[in-house]
Formats: sequence, C-alpha cells, structure tokens
Amino acid sequence: MNDPGSRDVNKGSLNLFQSLSALRAVHGELLQRYHDHGSTPEFLLKIDAFIRQGQATGALLDDDDDRWAAQSILDYWVPILWRAEEKPPDGTLAEFDPTIVPELADDLCPYRGLDAFGPKNHRFFCGRQRLIEKLVGLLKENRFIAVVGPSGSGKSSLVLAGLLPRLQAGVLHGSQKWRYYSSMVPGSNPLASIARLVQPPGVDSTESTSHQVESFRQDPDYLSKLMGKPGDVPSVLIIDQFEEVFTLCRDDQDRQAFVNNLLGLTRASEAKHIVILTMRTDFESYIQRLPALQTVFEQAQVRVTPLNASELREAIEKPAESVGLKFEQGVVDALLRDTLGEPAGLPLLQFSLLKLWENRERNRVTRDAYNRLGGGRLALARSADEFYEELIPEDQTTAKRILLRLVRPGEGLEVTRYRQRRETLLQIGEARDRIERVLDRLIQARLVRQTEGDTPADTQVEVAHEALVRNWPKLVEWLDAERVALRQRKRLIDAAENWEALGRDSGALLRGSLLDEALHLQDLNELENEFVQVSKKVQEEKKKEKEKQILREMEAKEKLAEEAEARRKAEEKARHEAEQRANEQQKLAKEAEARQKAEEKARHEAEKVVVLRTKAARRARCFAVAVSIVFVIALCMAIYAVDQKNKAEASAETALQEKRNAQQRRLEAEEATREANRQRLISIAQALSLEVIRLQEQGGQEELGVLLARQAYRFNQGHVMDNVRQALVTTVSGTDFVLEGHDKKVQSAAFSPDGKTIASGGQDNTVRVWDVQDPRNPALVKKLDKHKGEVSSLAFSPDGLTLA
Repeated sequence: MNDPGSRDVNKGSLNLFQSLSALRAVHGELLQRYHDHGSTPEFLLKIDAFIRQGQATGALLDDDDDRWAAQSILDYWVPILWRAEEKPPDGTLAEFDPTIVPELADDLCPYRGLDAFGPKNHRFFCGRQRLIEKLVGLLKENRFIAVVGPSGSGKSSLVLAGLLPRLQAGVLHGSQKWRYYSSMVPGSNPLASIARLVQPPGVDSTESTSHQVESFRQDPDYLSKLMGKPGDVPSVLIIDQFEEVFTLCRDDQDRQAFVNNLLGLTRASEAKHIVILTMRTDFESYIQRLPALQTVFEQAQVRVTPLNASELREAIEKPAESVGLKFEQGVVDALLRDTLGEPAGLPLLQFSLLKLWENRERNRVTRDAYNRLGGGRLALARSADEFYEELIPEDQTTAKRILLRLVRPGEGLEVTRYRQRRETLLQIGEARDRIERVLDRLIQARLVRQTEGDTPADTQVEVAHEALVRNWPKLVEWLDAERVALRQRKRLIDAAENWEALGRDSGALLRGSLLDEALHLQDLNELENEFVQVSKKVQEEKKKEKEKQILREMEAKEKLAEEAEARRKAEEKARHEAEQRANEQQKLAKEAEARQKAEEKARHEAEKVVVLRTKAARRARCFAVAVSIVFVIALCMAIYAVDQKNKAEASAETALQEKRNAQQRRLEAEEATREANRQRLISIAQALSLEVIRLQEQGGQEELGVLLARQAYRFNQGHVMDNVRQALVTTVSGTDFVLEGHDKKVQSAAFSPDGKTIASGGQDNTVRVWDVQDPRNPALVKKLDKHKGEVSSLAFSPDGLTLA
C-alpha cells in the first residue's frame, strides 16, 4: 500500500513509507475501512502488508518522537491480527539506516519562498486553520469579505490556498458547483483588468475590453449581468492587492465605477455572487474616499493576525512531513525565534525554508546549513547579496536600474512594489539583450516575479515581495539615495500615462518646474520621452509667443510715448509762437505809448504857445488868426493823441491776454510732456518687473532681483505696482535683509524715490535712515530722535531730499 501523495523508497523488494506523515495517512485509511467493513480476509492481508511496510520504514526514521509515533501505530494493528487468529509479522521498527535515506526530488519542494501559496500547492499551506474557519463562517451570511493585514502577513495565501480550496471542496452547501474566476489584481486600469477576466473565450480581446470598460462606466450592474442569467450558480470573484485601486489607478471615475460594479455584483438577486478582496492595512484609510464601500467594508472585514508559535511550527513542520523532509534538532526552534515578532516574518520564513530546502542533505536540513544561511533574518539579504556580487559590474548597474523601476514611493517613507510590462522595462536606455539577460537572472533568483499575459506584450514583472524592499540593505540604501529621483519619476510616469489616457490632450502636458524636473531624468521609455519632448516644444512655443506679446506691448507704449512727445513739441512750438506774437504786441503798445507821450508833450507846448499868443494878442492882433489856427491844430492833435492812447491801451490789453493764453498752452504742453515721460517710465518699470518675477521663479539670483525691483521702483517714481511689490517682497525674503536698531515696534517705513534709502519710524519716538544699496548689508545713515511722540507715518518728497 503506497502513500498517494508522496513517493516511496525501496529497500530490497519492499517499499518504505517516505515519511511518518505517509505512514499516518495510510493508517487513517485502514481505520476508516476497519470501522466500515470489519476484519474481512482481504482486509487482514492489507493489515499484514501495512505492518511489514511500516516496520521497514523504521530504517528512515531517526527522530525519537517519530519512532515512538510509528511504533504506536504498528502496535495498534498487531493485536487485531492475533484476535483474527492470524500470525502477525514482526511489528518492531527497523533500526535507522542512514545508507538508505532517500534523496528528495527538487520538484517536491513544499515551500514557496517569496511567492504566495495558491490552489495548486494548498496542501503545503498550514497553520491558518483558525482564520480559514472564520472566513467560512462569514461566507454563510455575507457575500462580501475584505481580508486586511500588513504586508507579508499572508493575506493572498490565506484566500487562495486556504479558503478557496475549502469552497471548491464543498465546505458550504453547493459550493463545489460554484463558478470560480481566477484571482485578479486591479492594476492601473481596474476596469480593463476585470473586463479581461470575465470576457468569454474566442472574443476579440481589444474590441471586447474597450466595449466592456465603457459599459462598466455607464452601468453599475453591468458586471452582474455578465456573470450570468437568473438561476445561474453563484460566481466567486477574488480581488487581490485591492490597494492598487488607490495607488495605481489615477482616474476617480474608473475607480468609482469599478467599486460600484463589485457592490452591484454582491447585491444581485439573480444569484448569490461573492466578492473577496485582500488589502494592506496601511492603505485602509483610503476606503473613506468611497463612502458606499466603506460601510460594507467595515461590516465584513477579517484582520490577518500574526501566527503564534504553535501555528508557525505547524507551517514549518507539516509541509516537511508531507514530503519526508527532516530538520536536525534545534533548527525549527531557531527559525521560530527568528520569525516571532518580526515584521513581514512569513515571507522571510518561507524564503529561509526555501533556501534550506535547496541546501538540504538528501532528506535532511542541518544546523550547519542554517548557520551558513545566516538564520531567518539574514537569509534573504545574504541570498540577494550573493546574487548581486556574482554579476559583472555592467550587469550590476542594470540590475539596480531594473529593481528601482519596480518600486514606487508612497506617502512618507513608504515604498511599494510596482508592476510593469516586461516590454516597457526593456526600454530603460540600455542594450536590450543585457536587460533581458539580467532580468531573467533576477527571475531565476526569485527576486523578481514574472506573470505571463494573454500575449507576450502583456507579460508583467514585479519585485517578488515587498519584504525584499524592506529587508535587503543594499536595495534600501539605493532607495534612500534615489528617493527624490523616484518621486520625480513617479510624477512623470503618472503624468505621461494620464496624458496617454486623455488622448494626448495638450492640457495634460508638463510645464514650469515639473517640466524642468522631467528634463533632468534619464532612462525614459518611449512614452515618457515623447511626453517630455512634446511638453518642452509646447512650452517653448508659449514662451516665444509671450515674449512677442511683451515686445508688442512695449512697442505700443513706446509709440504712444513718441506721439505724446510729438504733441508736446507741437504745443511747445505753438506756445513759442504765441509768446512771439505777445512780444510784438507789447512792442507796438510801447511804441503807441511813446507816440502818446510825444503828442502830449506837443500839446503842452501848444498850450504854452496859446497862452503866450493870447498874452501877446494885445500886442499883435495880426497874429490872432494864426494863434487860433495853431490852437485848433493843437486841439486836434490832442484829440488824436487821446484816441491813439486809447488804441494803445486796447492793444496792450490784447497782448496781455495773448500772453496769458500762451502761458496756459505752455503749461498744458508741459503737463503732456510729463505724462508721456511718466508712461515711458512705467513701461520701463513693468519690463523690469517682469524680469524680477522671472528671476524670482528661477531662484538663486536674489540680489539681482532686488536691484531690478529697486530700479523699477525708481522708474515708477516711488509708486510700486502690485506685481513689483510682490516680486520684491518674495525676492528679499530669500536674502539676509534685516534692519536692527529700534527699541520698540516699527510702525512705518518708506523707500526714497531712487530706491537707495529706507526710512523707518516706530514707537521709540525715533526715525532711522538706512542705506540699502547693498541689500545684504544695510547701513544706518542717520538717527532722528527729536520727536516727542510715536512715529506712525513716513514719506519722502518726490525729489528725495525731504522726509516728513
């Protein structure tokens, strides 16, 4: 009788049980048959054969506890043969014979290393019976279960190798007939992932996936409709690593549609479909972003707790017993000490067990092998170091780049593994054959896992387990050194994929500091490189257009200034001509006044002559007529002089009015000139302001920014525009610009028009004047301390010579 689950060892012509577990398994079968059918002649022959085979198996058993257990089993059956009046064979275990210890085949390995257990190797998954029973009990009442635990706690193995085989075996009524889909991970596009999972065979995958993704977005019950018609058997859907819905999927609409369809599946009335998901504890808070899921999640979650000592021992020894693997005394206890209380202890334990299996001596794990490995805590790190050191320097560089590409920084110091298509990884800027060679070696060393896709282009690779990210010092060191670059690369990857998802919309391109950051990254794949180059081209075009716009505005302002200057000159010319006319009028008035004076003098002379003529009339009557004529003439001349005087006064008044008008036009021309100059200075100040803002965005030229801002301030005659003031404040805030000296609070400060001086006044009744031509070394010029009260306001005169 042979152990159906193991291989037998032949000693002479007799097959030996390969292990105590195999002996116990056949013992259990015999007990069941004995209870059902009793001691039939045929059954008694089987007992005889079993005792002989068991007795010979003693040659393989060296552990005292195993020998006692095996002997007790044989001792149970020997009396049964005596009672049936059959002479039993010798039931005493054979002595241990090291010369016939079996060589265990490599494909019997019961340990998974950094890989999760699955349905195909569920018989080696041990130690979780308590949690499996709890999950089965929950499924009796619930159609949704969330298995939550920290990284490395064994969530995936618990569901895939613990719960799933029990359901398929019929642990619940009718569960052996349910439809079981392969487990899936959401990835960056969860709707496409689930569409590929449920798509019928023989359907064009690309067309079908695209159609189904859109249907998932439109209809939250679309998934339940795909699962079957009313009356169909329930379907079981397992979503592994559910946190990827938040860490990799960036489309809020797709995330919500994915969750809505899962919830719709669990609420479908046609069949009691079941959804089981696994999720890391450190992402559990993200569930709050999906209120509809949060309620269901909290009601049906199962937390994966650490294994206790007895469960860990079971996880180590039971798989070994099933294939006949032995541990030297103390090895299992040492592994328990290494694992208990260790974060991510299970993957470290499984990796250590895998390496111990690879270093076994026939069917035995020795203490020497354990010591060479470095124990459970160092096994992973030492194996990874050995792999790395065996590579040539060029391949070491490639291995480093591959591993850094397969991780993604999260919040804070958290780092998670990042699954990528193999084809994408082959585009990191090195020789393709070298990348493939190193990648295959990483996979063979079980440091990287490869998952085959529907087509070679869909094949994906990822770090075997996050335990590697946390427990390999060399990788941890690389991550610390590259953390900033990794975050920058993550931003670029997210942005490039978003650009692609949006149909290469120009609104999703990089600009500003993010583009500058991306331009410094190396090893870009085809999509990333194209995304960066298109972003660069668009930004350069926008920059050129902005510069042209600024140039057009400056040219327009200069033209306005030139036109204003031309108007000023024209008005100046008109004023000059008016002044000339006024001067000519004044000259004419003076000439008229001189003529008037001459005529007045002539009149006086004439009057004197009249008087003399009158007095002489008596003496010379003959002269009477002549005197009369002279008088009349003089009188006429006097009248004419008065008339000329009136005309001269009128001309003078006209000339004075012309002069006033000319002065008014001159004042208006001067005001226009000042306005033109002010507009020109404002234009210059704005240009300087733009340069200040540009320097402030670039950083590293604070002093030049301050000088340009101060020049803009001077050109704008002390009236700082908002953008200049903001740029000046922002720029100066990055420099050591401190004015110290006031004893109390400073209540007011003012710049001089030329921007070279600052005056400050405060509650200490003083005013201090500072030279700030060198912003980093302001110098106190003068202290004014004659004030009798607090100084609350300061201002410079326009010429900067007076301070009030």
